[in-house]
Amino acid sequence: MVVYVLWEHVVPVQFWAPRLIYFMNTLFKNSIINIIFRICISISFGIILILISRAFGSEGKGIFTLLYFIPLLAFNLGNLGITNANIYYITQNKTIINKILYNSLIEGLCLGCIFMIIFFIIAQVCPQWLYGDLNNYYIWLALLAIPFMFLEKFTQSIFIGKQEFTFFNILTLLDKLLIIFILLLQIYIWKTPIQYILLTYTIITIILPIIFIIYLVLTQQNIWKFDWNLFKNRVYLGLRAFLTGLFGFLVIRSDIFLINALKTIGDVGLYSLAVNFTDEIMLIASSISLALFPYINERQEQSLETTLKTARLLSLFLIIVLSISIIFAKPVILYFFGAQFVGSITSFYILAIAIYFLSLCTIISQFFASKGFPWNAVLIWLPGLIINIVLNLIYIPRFGIIAAALSSLFVYFLTFVFYFILLQSYQHIKIKEILIPSRQELILLKNKYLRIH
Repeated sequence: MVVYVLWEHVVPVQFWAPRLIYFMNTLFKNSIINIIFRICISISFGIILILISRAFGSEGKGIFTLLYFIPLLAFNLGNLGITNANIYYITQNKTIINKILYNSLIEGLCLGCIFMIIFFIIAQVCPQWLYGDLNNYYIWLALLAIPFMFLEKFTQSIFIGKQEFTFFNILTLLDKLLIIFILLLQIYIWKTPIQYILLTYTIITIILPIIFIIYLVLTQQNIWKFDWNLFKNRVYLGLRAFLTGLFGFLVIRSDIFLINALKTIGDVGLYSLAVNFTDEIMLIASSISLALFPYINERQEQSLETTLKTARLLSLFLIIVLSISIIFAKPVILYFFGAQFVGSITSFYILAIAIYFLSLCTIISQFFASKGFPWNAVLIWLPGLIINIVLNLIYIPRFGIIAAALSSLFVYFLTFVFYFILLQSYQHIKIKEILIPSRQELILLKNKYLRIH
């Protein structure tokens, strides 16, 4: 890679412009399409949250949140890095998709059932720290969803590796629209109690991975053979990605479970609303990240250059989006969710700043993913996880959900600093190379994407 200063200030425009245009067109073709779909999906999910929150308040919102996060926790504890390994193997060799598909189905079913049993045992032995005030009915709904969470994520990784985002995005969107339609009937016409509404939600979400599986099976041939060597190789390859994802997930989501254990399910509902709003912003980074990994994995010689360009453009976009979000958060929350969720507003302000650093970490992590997740990149989340848990245990009982938000802000910033220091071991860079778009990039953005025709 050419030294950044020379690239920015010395190299003539006819040299840098074609490369920058190619980067933007290739990478953002996938990511923009993905972002558009994800925005539609997020709007649909937001409508679901509004319907449940307006009908059943913060407690109902808290139950709904845990029914999703408990299966997600199980997946992050038990996926063994197979999703990341699937993406890596498919981008390197698309001829083995058939083998990966069948392996993924068997692995997802087996791992999902194992962790369903583990989480059932936890429910019998020490339910308070994981399930809080959830009754047995909701615990069983969460347990039922665990195997299907594994199957959904494993099959999605195959679509990502093939860079075929459209199909599962369309199916996911249709799934959310169906839920909205049924919720409207159940809440406003049939006056259905929340326990049956959440049962319906769980059943519909289970249908989604089944459709993914049927589609993949019908479009592939000669898949019915489990390959043990492929399993072992993918687990070995994905181990570091698994640990990175696990530590990262626990850093990001441990506050939800600790609030549930230390406070009330209503507090979970309030805090999770702030989390949901920041997640909608975070999807921009995750969508770009999904498109970025296959791209830089195929272009190792340009991986750092591409990562830095993506981070700079994302930084600019996030500053604009977060500023607008902070201005309008209060009236939006009060209008759509009601005065009972006013306690979410301060947490959102704090998490909005925090999500800026977390989004950049998401992009930078893809560079290390393309390098096979070196151990120093794997363990980068561990100090943050420990600090986050300790701070939450100390301060959540005293200060509630505000303490959880402040802890997240501190830990996300600290993790970003760690990532920046780690990048220095590959190439000496300045902080502005991550945070501030170059003059050439701004010019290109203005001329290519902001021009009025």
